[in-house]
Amino acid sequence: MKSRADIYFQSSVNLLLAVGFFTLASTGKVDLPSILGFSLAYAAYLYLGLKGRALLFEADRVSFFSKVYIAVFLLDMWWLSKSFVDAAIHLLIFIQILKFFSEKKDKDYFYLIGIAFMELLAAAAMTINASFFVAFLVFLTLVISTLTSFEIKRSQQSLSTSAPQQLKEGSNHSGAANMGTRRLYGALAAASATLSIGIVATAVFFFFALPRVGAGFFSRLNAPVQSLTGFSTSVQFGAVGSLKRNMTIVMRVQVEGDPRQFEGVKWRGIALNGFMGNSWRRTFQIDSGRLPRDAGGNYQVLPEQIPPPHRLVRYRVLLEPISSEVMFAAARARAIQTQAQVRVDKGDSFTTTYHPYSRIRYDVVSDIGSPPASTLRNTGTEYPPEFVQDYLDLPAVDTRISELAMKITRADTNSYDRARSVERYLRENFGYTLDLPAVQEQDPIAQFLFETRRGHCEYFATSMAILLRTLGIPSRVINGFQTGEYNAVGKDFIVRQADAHSWVEVFFPGYGWVAFDPTPAVAPPKQSAAWITLNHYLDALELFWINWIVGYDAFRQVTLFQGLQRRTLLFKNGMEQSWSAWTTAATNYLQKTFFSAQSFPGQPGFWAHREQEFLWGGGGLLALLGSWGLWRLVCRRRLVRSPHPHLVTETFSQWLRTLARHGFHRRPCQTPLEFSQSINDAQIRAAAIEIATLYNALRYDPSRLNAQTYLSFRTRLHFEISNL
Repeated sequence: MKSRADIYFQSSVNLLLAVGFFTLASTGKVDLPSILGFSLAYAAYLYLGLKGRALLFEADRVSFFSKVYIAVFLLDMWWLSKSFVDAAIHLLIFIQILKFFSEKKDKDYFYLIGIAFMELLAAAAMTINASFFVAFLVFLTLVISTLTSFEIKRSQQSLSTSAPQQLKEGSNHSGAANMGTRRLYGALAAASATLSIGIVATAVFFFFALPRVGAGFFSRLNAPVQSLTGFSTSVQFGAVGSLKRNMTIVMRVQVEGDPRQFEGVKWRGIALNGFMGNSWRRTFQIDSGRLPRDAGGNYQVLPEQIPPPHRLVRYRVLLEPISSEVMFAAARARAIQTQAQVRVDKGDSFTTTYHPYSRIRYDVVSDIGSPPASTLRNTGTEYPPEFVQDYLDLPAVDTRISELAMKITRADTNSYDRARSVERYLRENFGYTLDLPAVQEQDPIAQFLFETRRGHCEYFATSMAILLRTLGIPSRVINGFQTGEYNAVGKDFIVRQADAHSWVEVFFPGYGWVAFDPTPAVAPPKQSAAWITLNHYLDALELFWINWIVGYDAFRQVTLFQGLQRRTLLFKNGMEQSWSAWTTAATNYLQKTFFSAQSFPGQPGFWAHREQEFLWGGGGLLALLGSWGLWRLVCRRRLVRSPHPHLVTETFSQWLRTLARHGFHRRPCQTPLEFSQSINDAQIRAAAIEIATLYNALRYDPSRLNAQTYLSFRTRLHFEISNL
């Protein structure tokens, strides 16, 4: 029959194997057939184990399967998966399943543990999410638990073969090894958890304390690439709309100050100026030189590119790995601080180096204010010559479009009112939908304006830009993202692909580009408050993981320790002030109490002023002594109500010490029963044999140990001690 330590060991190994595989599967790099194959094999392995049966392959079959899989591995690497990493993962899974149904010795269990560890390492190379840290903690606890229980199991096996004489003594040593399911399992679990916490705490200390010499290492690990259509130099019609159904996170924005000031702010991406009938293009090139940096390392946007400031905001963007070079910023960015290279084009769009496998972080100062409407109405219509080609050029369009533009704006006398009229017309007379009918490739905008009258943001923005250009008003389409969802836990805006949006910018001489959004407002899908809160906590954990683990570099280390130094000084100053105030109060009290004219016994009024002081002092001392006595009583009674074998040993030690004082000393080689039989006093020997027999029964057979039997044993022992 298996010992309880053996059962615990096998259970711990089984959990370890599951954690290792499903940590690897959670990266999204394991194909569905492999997941299903492992799950079925693992379920069969557990079922047979619970039923006490086993499906074991013979050694020659195991060898045959292993040789055959060498050819399968090469075929998988060169033809099926076409990847060494995927083929190696399949090999690990195959070996693991083969070990499930092979005869297992101790070394085979360690092979399985090694495979699970390799799966964890593979997962570490494929993901940098916070979920891996949770899986790692569970894995670490299980490893410690597995190794500890294995050592106990091996010690039991050694004891059963090397010490048979000690098992004959009526002291049930097999019961000692199997102390009781709850106690053994609880002790192993508690020890494993405690060791794991200690190891992780030590590792965290060294992780944050060791000097960093560059960027965070883990930030360079491969991350899944987001395919982000709609943010390149040429954008097909409908590219942004294709993102609207995807909830993948594109970026997180941590803002300074009140987050309500960012209400309605859009994260500007790329400006598109060339309309080709069914697509948009950026016809101008990115400037060859980088933006200039100031003394603080900030990229400064050239003054002539932006109007005077109106309302400045500061925020930090954490941009996920995406298949685009575009950087996103609110309205008109004035300064950008980042370690990456930053470029700007004539459309005031910012780009950086291609980063499909790494996140980038940058701090931005933006101007989100707009000139008042009264000012924009008086700006005139004198545009720079290059604007005619860049922002007024149109291909041949349906004549009904220009007629519609004239009809919408016939009552307006300036560019601003015309732009507002077009914006209002589209918002109030057209519907929003992502489910579009087939689009005519030749003229999708004419179909939208005069036939379907339903579409998503690209149709609205493109229609407004074209209508304004037919009126001679420079306009361009902006692809970016709406504000996103504010996470009050992480204090950041979560921007997803579903927040992708297109809007229009209109040029006003002397003030630059002003944003207009002709797309009607759409209510977000409803979610339960509990689900939203849970997601916010999980995302806040992810943000902390990204900022302080994955992206922990020299800059963040300096920031961390500067903050600790500042808090330490504040704490020190606070303690010094508190100590000074306390010592001053104590000195004044002592001077008043003991060094005044009535400070000594015998002086008039001494006792009259001290009844309350003696009452409080004596009462406090009695309360302290009573609490200590009550605590000891509660602890003793708790032990007696649920006695532990060690309590029996402690009580028996009193008997041995009493015998030693009477000249009967136990030698280290003697068992309790052998020592009792060696006592030369017949009366004492009889009592000692009876007490030793009771001790062996209670100490080594937990089924006999309870409150009643322990109290009976202790009473008998104290009775014999009093009679010596």
